[in-house]
Amino acid sequence: MLRVYADESFGRHEPGLQSVCVAAGYMASPAVWPKVTRDWRAVLDAPPKISYFRMREFLEDTGAFEGLHEQKPAKFDGLVAVLRRYSAELTWLESAITWDEFDHGLSEGTRLVLKTPVYFCLAGLALGAFSAMAASEPLRFVFDELGGLETDIHQKWGLMAAFLPASARRDLGPLEFADARATIPLQCADLIAWHARQKFLDIPQQRKKIASVYDRIRPPDSFWRCARWNEAGIRQHVERLLGKACL
Repeated sequence: MLRVYADESFGRHEPGLQSVCVAAGYMASPAVWPKVTRDWRAVLDAPPKISYFRMREFLEDTGAFEGLHEQKPAKFDGLVAVLRRYSAELTWLESAITWDEFDHGLSEGTRLVLKTPVYFCLAGLALGAFSAMAASEPLRFVFDELGGLETDIHQKWGLMAAFLPASARRDLGPLEFADARATIPLQCADLIAWHARQKFLDIPQQRKKIASVYDRIRPPDSFWRCARWNEAGIRQHVERLLGKACL
């Protein structure tokens, strides 16, 4: 059974690129995740030992990273090296949409139903996963139960799944949630979701630093599927699903 571990990095509901909402994660077979978990845990356990990785805590020197200071870069580089080591066995999935595109690409009625861009983030991940699969097999998605969007994700997941092709619906299992602090594949997803959003924002002052990490965790020989939604794309997607031409 394939599993996708995914996380989200969402912007505020405001104009501009800063509002971009990104969901990203990795899909891998049952043989791969234990190896990733083993090597990631070895980096966490190496002095100075930390119990888990969370990108926000790394940036803010809080939680697991409180007091590490100059020792943080080596710990972070070790985790990035794990993702690089298994990049040929992990399929990178990414889906991005701005609030501007959500607000202007849909009718008022559709926006009232969907409420947030979460639906499109999920749809991009699911469609990317199925397009990357070599053959039909069971697929499970797992999200962080402490991410703050659990209710929205759960609601939109059912809507998204209902409109998948029949073959995909047969393969897609129930949505799962887990505590990222105890689930290393979700920690991997947390790291790449934040960097995927920063790569999209392309802030000049951070461009070189973000690119140095991004290029290591998604090298040219890696497998990836990225959905970059725009106004026309989301409108066509909903029209195709609902059979309406006035959205």
